[in-house]
Amino acid sequence: MDDSEKAPPARFVDRLNAFLLDASLFSCGYFLSAVVLVALRPPEPFPRFYPVWMLLWTALLIAYHAYFAADDRRTLGKRLLGLQVVTTDDELPNLRISLVRALAYIPSSLFFFAGFLWALWGGRAWHDHIAGTWVAQVDERSAMTRRASAVVGGVAALVLVGAWFVMVVIGPSMARGKLIAHGEKGVKSVVYLETKFKAAKGAYTADPAELFALSDEAAQIAKELPLYIDMTTLILTAGPEGLAVEASALDEKRTVLRAAVP
Repeated sequence: MDDSEKAPPARFVDRLNAFLLDASLFSCGYFLSAVVLVALRPPEPFPRFYPVWMLLWTALLIAYHAYFAADDRRTLGKRLLGLQVVTTDDELPNLRISLVRALAYIPSSLFFFAGFLWALWGGRAWHDHIAGTWVAQVDERSAMTRRASAVVGGVAALVLVGAWFVMVVIGPSMARGKLIAHGEKGVKSVVYLETKFKAAKGAYTADPAELFALSDEAAQIAKELPLYIDMTTLILTAGPEGLAVEASALDEKRTVLRAAVP
């Protein structure tokens, strides 16, 4: 574009709101899909798929920004705010440049998003400096539109923070409680099998292998127990005075669970 057509730099608040709107789409997709996967999987304090799942959605976010910043395309947030990524030569970036820019979001996110905040001074973020780009205000938006986008962006940010708090702070605590509850149920199922064993053999057994070989039901319970308790900690104490069962749940504190029959 020539000097007479050169658009002014985008306002920082508009850039922020556009990014929040775009990021909210993928963050909501990540959190919702993670919740579904947690519901379908056995409980664990911090599901091991979280990091891989986050990397997958982060890759999708980068691919989205790379594709929609190239040529004459724009992301949803930038289109709503009238913004356009251009090169320092005031040309539209090709896919290679926009991919470099999108990947540079990673270093821009370090140190409390210092790279993004850098745009407050001089109008260009770290990823703009790395890719040789800047963000132009190609379509002016009304004050009402900009205020509405600010509200939506703020709400999106609050939702994301709330979702993070649920997944990282509340979620593991709830998962631990669920693991312990399932572990207690597992220990009680061992007691149940011991009563069956005593009815069939005349006495309790201290040998787990002998207990789980009692019946098909016992074998099925034996398959399910490792999901909730550490089988290496399972101790059966059988004697004339009664039966005691002890095992550790699979939570991070390895909570000791006990049950007894006089």
